[in-house]
Amino acid sequence: MDASGAFVDGTSSNGVVELRQVLLQRPDTFRTTITEKLLAYSSAGSVVPSIGTPETLIRARQILRSTPQSRWSALIAAIVQTQ
Repeated sequence: MDASGAFVDGTSSNGVVELRQVLLQRPDTFRTTITEKLLAYSSAGSVVPSIGTPETLIRARQILRSTPQSRWSALIAAIVQTQ
């Protein structure tokens, strides 16, 4: 099994340990991406802009700013409230 990969910026990782290290170096990027994915998932069946578009990025950042705690439950509750 090939566990290697590369991020958009060219940063490579090989395995779970390296992936974790890279993600820990970019906590804001990780949280924003997770929020975008959850937004898309929560909007199933409706017209949703593609992940990574300026609209979803702005919406994800607004949700993150309005979520004081870095907890899954707080993030999911904020996403549900915006729907």
